[in-house]
Amino acid sequence: MSSSRSEDSYSDTLAQFEEEWANYNQNCLELKVLFNKERSYLRRNHNNFAKYVKKTVAKTFLMVNEAETLIDKAKSPHSLKRLYHKINQSGKQQKELGILMKKLKENDEKVKEQTDKIRHESKNKTAPGDEGPSPFEVFLGKTIPFTEPYDEDLCNFETID
Repeated sequence: MSSSRSEDSYSDTLAQFEEEWANYNQNCLELKVLFNKERSYLRRNHNNFAKYVKKTVAKTFLMVNEAETLIDKAKSPHSLKRLYHKINQSGKQQKELGILMKKLKENDEKVKEQTDKIRHESKNKTAPGDEGPSPFEVFLGKTIPFTEPYDEDLCNFETID
């Protein structure tokens, strides 16, 4: 009777962990996409923060992959010989999952903070004078447009003597 209770609690813990793992993975993907979208702006104006975000994304994906491995290991009926060592192994795995879940939860807070900060910075970058001139504005008055057929009025060159 006690083995079925521990099996049920283990299954519940595993299901809860899988759900949280999916949320952490989604949050990290959201941060990565947002960071990649705003990368040049962040590197120009907030270089230290950009490096910190990059490290956080890498660390989070490593933890998410580790969690995925633990989930697969916990689900596999062959890897742990569940029929014989069910109670002892499930307690050990539950502890490992609990520790990893705690780490992921702490890291997820950082991911959410950084995502919010990048969103805030990307909204602020459109403020006038914040971004500086566009790289193409330098050439606006100095380029000659190509037209078909050739238009002499557009290419009126003055010779300097």
